[in-house]
Amino acid sequence: MQIDFPADPQGSERERRFADIADGSTANLKASDRGAATIVWKAPGTGVQWAIVRLGGFAESHLFPVKLTLAGGQQGSALIEASWVYDVADAVTDEVLASGVSPTAAPHNWRRPEVGLVAPATFGSAHFDKDGALVLDWINETPQPRWAFPILLLQSTGEQGTPSMPATWRYDVVDAISGLTLSPDTDPTANPHQWKRPAAGKVTPATFGYATLTAGGVLTIGWINEVPEVPAIHVFPVTLVLAELASGSAELPTNHMYHVFDVATGADLGQFVNPGAPPHQWKRPDIGRYAPATFGLAYRDASDNVIITWINEVPEPEACAASGGGGA
Repeated sequence: MQIDFPADPQGSERERRFADIADGSTANLKASDRGAATIVWKAPGTGVQWAIVRLGGFAESHLFPVKLTLAGGQQGSALIEASWVYDVADAVTDEVLASGVSPTAAPHNWRRPEVGLVAPATFGSAHFDKDGALVLDWINETPQPRWAFPILLLQSTGEQGTPSMPATWRYDVVDAISGLTLSPDTDPTANPHQWKRPAAGKVTPATFGYATLTAGGVLTIGWINEVPEVPAIHVFPVTLVLAELASGSAELPTNHMYHVFDVATGADLGQFVNPGAPPHQWKRPDIGRYAPATFGLAYRDASDNVIITWINEVPEPEACAASGGGGA
């Protein structure tokens, strides 16, 4: 029996395993991806060639590889299914077989998770049904069931922090992809969420973040863009007048105390102040002698307290060495 084997695009000879009646010809059949006859053997080449076929009922179409090019749709999210669609081409000949195909719509056989992120496909396998329709059977989309996804945060309730209290902002949490509300009036610092705020102070409310879904489908906020409002610190110079001498030794720390004055105004800022004790920030070694300071730097905290951050105390290494101590 003779069968017409059409030439394929780009000169590639595609293997067609079936044949059926050729329109307008009684001399030969025509090779196809489906048909009532199965081709057992054929002579090499394209065009009308001799072949051996097996006749019978309708022969099921064979699977063949396809290339998939992303043509539209969108990524899945916490509450919606991915909706990628593809242009489908024969992987051997690059012949475009269909455009804008949803692989989960009839008659295709691919299935996706009901919700969640899915990486788009690039490859798959397909066949033609008895009516000549392309059917995608498998594609290499890759579900990622546990992932971090973007969220929008709409401040709903709560209060601004103070110098002694943390902020308490709460938010309506919205899927940034679908626009669906995932959780109303949510505290991002409460269990099971993982966001942490400063123990006190002002915080600018968040507008964006990332969250995950647990294996049980529980929303968990991991990060949001709340920003602590750190006030600018005005550092100013101070004069230190020794009020009480307490030089250390090889066994004892230095604990000089000072009268503190503002260099610019001469204002008295404190009497018998130890700059190495809280809330001041000057640090001394646990032991050793220091010559008294005459000058330093300070700032005022949110409660207007004067905080000394640096002074010009000078270690006395010779004295420490003479008494058996180490240099500062």
